[in-house]
Amino acid sequence: MRLLGSCVKFLLAVYFCSRYTFNMNLLSKREIVNIQLFNAEISESELRIYRLLFLNALEAMDAKEIEQYFDAEPDELEGMLDDIENIMEEAVLLTKEDQ
Repeated sequence: MRLLGSCVKFLLAVYFCSRYTFNMNLLSKREIVNIQLFNAEISESELRIYRLLFLNALEAMDAKEIEQYFDAEPDELEGMLDDIENIMEEAVLLTKEDQ
């Protein structure tokens, strides 16, 4: 049942995505110690979708599934979600209560 609910949430997020035109732009990139870092311009809608997708993945998947699909540990995904939420909070798109 948990998986079904997560699938519905994911499909709603995909539907939401399909209603908007996204235009992510790469502004610059650099490499530090074999890690590529990117500066990108993304829309408010994109940030909201990324947040929802991370929330749903962390809720619906166990650690093994996260490692399999994302090639990352759950705490890494949680860290990325925190970064997204911090950006959204700084841009006044998200309040502390929403987190």
